[in-house]
Amino acid sequence: MNEQLIDYIKQHPKLIVAQDFELSFQKTQIDQVQFLNGEEAFKNEEHAWWIYLKVLHRNKPGTASTSIPSEESLSRLIDCALKSAEDSSPDPWFRFPLWSTRTEPVTTNENPPPPDFWGSVFRQIEGFPAPLQESYEWWKVESRVFRRSEKNAKQFQHQTAKQSLTLGKLGDVFWGLSEPRIARALDLKRSVLLETAPMANYEKGSGAISLSPRAMAPLLEHVAQWFFPQSIRKGASPFSLSDREEGSLSTCLSLVDEGRHLAAPWHSPFDTEGVSTQKNLLLDRGFFKEAIYDSYQGAVENKRSTGNSLRYFGETEPRLGFRHLKLLPGTQTEAQFWDQHLNGHAFESWSQIRFSSPFEVVGTLCGWEIRGGSKGRPVKLTGVKWDLRQLLSKALQVSTDLKSYNFVSTPTTFFEGNL
Repeated sequence: MNEQLIDYIKQHPKLIVAQDFELSFQKTQIDQVQFLNGEEAFKNEEHAWWIYLKVLHRNKPGTASTSIPSEESLSRLIDCALKSAEDSSPDPWFRFPLWSTRTEPVTTNENPPPPDFWGSVFRQIEGFPAPLQESYEWWKVESRVFRRSEKNAKQFQHQTAKQSLTLGKLGDVFWGLSEPRIARALDLKRSVLLETAPMANYEKGSGAISLSPRAMAPLLEHVAQWFFPQSIRKGASPFSLSDREEGSLSTCLSLVDEGRHLAAPWHSPFDTEGVSTQKNLLLDRGFFKEAIYDSYQGAVENKRSTGNSLRYFGETEPRLGFRHLKLLPGTQTEAQFWDQHLNGHAFESWSQIRFSSPFEVVGTLCGWEIRGGSKGRPVKLTGVKWDLRQLLSKALQVSTDLKSYNFVSTPTTFFEGNL
């Protein structure tokens, strides 16, 4: 079916008038099982197509997409893409980026999920304080890109796991098989028990504070927008065009976008435009290094695409996006840090969180008082209103305990206490 789809588009007479065209498609199969308190509640197999056509006709760009891989639907796709071009205007930033000539892999592992993947962890752990919902999905994704001017098609097949746990109001989503599921469930249970425990109020300025990987992940996911070229041009980033070389954040922070992170569902040696994916160093010891680009945003700034055109599952249009953010870990454990600093607060999770601007986070944190290097009574920090630029400039150290939450990997991070 996949070859027939490409052949139909390649040979369609209406596309002869186009100066060039590019066809991207993804075929996704998702096998899923859900549990509620250890009992199977839902089982499903889903198949989804995404087909996207980009054309250049009379020096004007046009696009169209469909989710139906039939000849009738593909014919409408071509008509819509050409009509889109006719109705548009010449765009100086539109282009088809050149492809790399190097040989790229065509698949990752082809092994099925391990047998215990489809089981529940509910009966392996005692005393859940709220109903436990589990969802386990096995993704098979096939991606292809064909460009007429390249006279070539790129293809790649990938498998990965999506695992979701929900306990009360807290949830946990992680991809791949590298982290033990039972350990994640225990961590979620501890976070829920902490939120429901009687808590003392946080005393400002009483030693260093730490944010766990669970607490850091939403901050980094929000901070990611600082590295979009649009944000930089609009002033919605601390890295303006005039001071990109200034080290405005803590020197212990280095951030990368892992273009080929194996656990991500869009792991591929190329993006939706056929450009090779790569590891992008965004922040190096507090210094801005580079933004991410697709071909369009790269053209605006006379930069090459960094391979960051991707399509999130369920969306109809590809867009500039991060593939997997990673805050690089340090060399000291959390226990070693508190052995040295003795007193402070270790915050585990957000009971409330929202972002009021590109730079500000508002919410409530739950955690522990640290006395003599050990955990003491539970504490709650209410009325958090932090400027993320100031927060990340006051980071003291990052730990070794790297964990992934959705599409972010981060260790525990330590900060000055006078926030």
